[in-house]
Amino acid sequence: MTIEIKFKDPFKQKPNIFLSATQIDAAKETNVRYSVEAISISRDGFTLKVKTWADSRIFSISGNWLAHIE
Repeated sequence: MTIEIKFKDPFKQKPNIFLSATQIDAAKETNVRYSVEAISISRDGFTLKVKTWADSRIFSISGNWLAHIE
């Protein structure tokens, strides 16, 4: 799954993105395998990519993101 994130105001330069998963609802019969990644980062936004693999069954996942410049 991918989600386009657009910043309200563009940054002056490409920011760093910090991601965190805060809630996961998954099947108890299988392992929970997932990755969350920020791709296509620009001054205007980024794409959030969430994926699972093998027999993982995730019903929902929630999280937060933070964009910042060092």
